[in-house]
Amino acid sequence: MATKDFTEGAVQRMKDFRAELNNLARRGPSKDLLRQIIGMGPEQGAQLADTLASSTKDSLKPLNTLQSQLGKESTPLGKTSADVPCDVGKTRPAPVVLSTRCRRTASTAISPAAPASCGPPSI
Repeated sequence: MATKDFTEGAVQRMKDFRAELNNLARRGPSKDLLRQIIGMGPEQGAQLADTLASSTKDSLKPLNTLQSQLGKESTPLGKTSADVPCDVGKTRPAPVVLSTRCRRTASTAISPAAPASCGPPSI
């Protein structure tokens, strides 16, 4: 019975979340802000959607602007997060294993014939 209650509760939370998103969408949030709330899921996202549902279009404008700025920063952050582990071996000794993509950097000391994926060229 507990599983059924949990499942029914989850279904109801999803229905409530959908209703809160529809209500919020009429108030003028940006698509990025809506995506962020949707990404938070029916638990946390529903709380934020419910809070913002009483907002006016004018009060949502600053949030839309901030969400846009977050979106613009997320792409360079993602690229940096992907590149930094591969750049480690270029400036200082690399850890034993960084990632599949960066193993050449860590393994050149063991085997000069390591497959090239990133890092400094072998000597």
